[in-house]
Amino acid sequence: MASLELKKEIQEALKNTTLSRTLGNFCAAYPAKRAKSYEGVDFEGTREKIREVKDYAADHIDEMIEKFTKNCTARGGHVYHATSAEDAMEYIRGLVKEKGVKTIVKSKSMCSEEIHMNKILGADGIEVQETDLGEFIIALEGNTPVHMVMPALHLNKEQVADYFTEYTKKKNEPIIAEEVKTARGIMREKFMHADMGVSGANVAVAETGTVFTMSNEGNGRMVGTIPKMHLYVFGIEKFVNKLTDARHIFRALPRNGTGQRITSYISMYTGASEVTLDKETDEKGKKDFYAVIVDDPGRRAILADPDFREMFDCIRCGACLDVCPAFSLLGGHVYGSKVYTGGIGTLLTHFLVSEERADEIQNICLQCGRCKEVCGGGLHIPEMIMKLRERSYASNPNPVYKFALDAVSDRKLFHSMLRIASVAQAPFTKGTNFIRHLPMFLSGMTEGRSLMSIAPVPFRDIFPTIQQNVENPKGKIAIFTGCLLDFAYIDIAKAVIADLNSIGYVVDMPMGQSCCGAPATYMGDRENAKKTAELNIEAMQADKYD
Repeated sequence: MASLELKKEIQEALKNTTLSRTLGNFCAAYPAKRAKSYEGVDFEGTREKIREVKDYAADHIDEMIEKFTKNCTARGGHVYHATSAEDAMEYIRGLVKEKGVKTIVKSKSMCSEEIHMNKILGADGIEVQETDLGEFIIALEGNTPVHMVMPALHLNKEQVADYFTEYTKKKNEPIIAEEVKTARGIMREKFMHADMGVSGANVAVAETGTVFTMSNEGNGRMVGTIPKMHLYVFGIEKFVNKLTDARHIFRALPRNGTGQRITSYISMYTGASEVTLDKETDEKGKKDFYAVIVDDPGRRAILADPDFREMFDCIRCGACLDVCPAFSLLGGHVYGSKVYTGGIGTLLTHFLVSEERADEIQNICLQCGRCKEVCGGGLHIPEMIMKLRERSYASNPNPVYKFALDAVSDRKLFHSMLRIASVAQAPFTKGTNFIRHLPMFLSGMTEGRSLMSIAPVPFRDIFPTIQQNVENPKGKIAIFTGCLLDFAYIDIAKAVIADLNSIGYVVDMPMGQSCCGAPATYMGDRENAKKTAELNIEAMQADKYD
């Protein structure tokens, strides 16, 4: 059940015209751009291969960690296996202190967001500079990513210009090319004087100890090459076994993420490489290379749970957000946590960030299934959200909802309640077919919309009076009306029967039928959903109809 705070967040997002325009424009343009990028590419075959290589890595995760550690270390790298966010940060803080690091340049890393790296190192007096343009902008805004791939998608060029003006103390015009130029100038200076570079990983290859980074701006490569120390922070879900396995992910990731056939930069780092240690003397030496593998209880819980294990197939492309109607209206600040956003973000939030937050935002999912159609890893996101919803309801059922759903699953009680409501609604319908205003705590249900009124006479009472004059009938069909056609949209039910009669079929209405069970299903009440389904199956008596 959504809290009052979440409901307030939703209302504020819906009223934010800039948010709706920026997200709406992008989400409207994305499908065509993505489709064009996949021309000549077998998408289904690609994601089948992604599932195959990711599933193999998940099934052999301890072997992946061991092989990566061995191979990276053999090439001069240092690997730390962190068993929690706290463990990871303790190691990183110790490393930063030991090496005398004062300034860090950082490319995109959602895992570092999980472990609160920027905040903790900032409290230690370390300057951590985000170099991804979107991450840099939202850092100036004092916000978190609205999207897993495009962090500042919610802002327009005018807002960005204002943030840059405030940061540089110079007037910045809302011209995208000029804004990029401003950011480039700031970043170049930061790159040249940074003590350490920190990156997230798109893929980590066990057999070679290689870590891949993709970027469009070149910042990922600068972070990995200019500072004399390079630290990778990534979760165990980023592993694949072989170098050739990575190609399947890179075939889908840019196409799904931004509608590009390939990103501008794909960088591979394998252990320590030779760099210039002293820019003045041109002294050469080996770059310090560190990898922190985050192997926390949340990730292990995903692996151990058959209902959610496929989450390890996620390639973090963000395509599920780009086609999500809820995301296009609300953005990831509402439909998400401070790290992960959207439908897949809800699932990741549950295991890796906050069960409480996930329990709230899972209600935002509309179960339309669009995310499943475009997912690069072929994840069944709607089904997993429903499973999460069922578990949430089972562990902490809302008493009001439970009473209502129990009543709906009892056909006689439910229909009696609807008949009473059809009379009691009179003060609110005022002789129309709509309820335009409800009082007190129910007022939110009619804010900005009208509800269909309950018919004074249900269709089940009208059906026996309908004359079906069908000569030489071709067969007999049972109509399932559910609550809506039975108690609200009477004319639709009549029209369906008339149409079927016109093509030679007689229609019968089994009177034992009731609600379709959707309210219980979508609230996560599996017990009442099953009970209602069984009642309707028995009522429809399939063997009697054609």
